[in-house]
Amino acid sequence: MRARWTRKRGLSRRFPAATCCGFLGLAATQGYCVESYIDNASGEMARNAQQQWVMSTVTLRPLLQFSGARAPDKAAIALLHHEAHVACFIAHSVKTEVRCEPLY
Repeated sequence: MRARWTRKRGLSRRFPAATCCGFLGLAATQGYCVESYIDNASGEMARNAQQQWVMSTVTLRPLLQFSGARAPDKAAIALLHHEAHVACFIAHSVKTEVRCEPLY
């Protein structure tokens, strides 16, 4: 059965796309070849101080595969994700908390 599109799902899918682009660029500059980047992000809704529904949290769960002579360890992957988040204009444009929980 095909998943139903919702605003929540639509917004939570935008974050991984933006972070992926930043991550791929940073990984390439450090000599890593990313073979696959799959992210099953999820979002949580909550009411804000004005009792309006907002996307309060988005959790990124990227699963990566590397090829080539160099592959980063978990610490290097965590740093790349952090740097990609710091550079992400979408993350800085919204009030939503963005978390990253890489899958290894």
